[in-house]
Amino acid sequence: PAASAAVAEGSTDSTTSDSASLVAPPSVAAVLPPFSSPSNRVELIARTIAHLERLHALNMHHKSRVATLSKELQEAKKAGEETAQKVKELEWKEKHLMLQSTAAASVPPKQQVSSQSRSHLFLF
Repeated sequence: PAASAAVAEGSTDSTTSDSASLVAPPSVAAVLPPFSSPSNRVELIARTIAHLERLHALNMHHKSRVATLSKELQEAKKAGEETAQKVKELEWKEKHLMLQSTAAASVPPKQQVSSQSRSHLFLF
């Protein structure tokens, strides 16, 4: 399509071939002067084709960029969820260990009651 616009203008430049998907085509201003009105039907068609090709190239570029950014966003979300899960697990382990250590520290050691003190308990 880009080559047809160049042929319609009378140019034989091969830089506007089907590589438009890799490199954006030159702007319409570079193809046709910005303030000149088309003097005939061929120029009008060539200008329209140039506009449409430029818009198509920009659209494809934006779509690929959106796809790339969407993929990066999904990867970032996944990494964030994994990190949040690890943080939760570590907090739970820390809290669990603290509860175990405080529970062990708050329980008094078993007192050994001598046989004499036992006999005094039964006298009353």
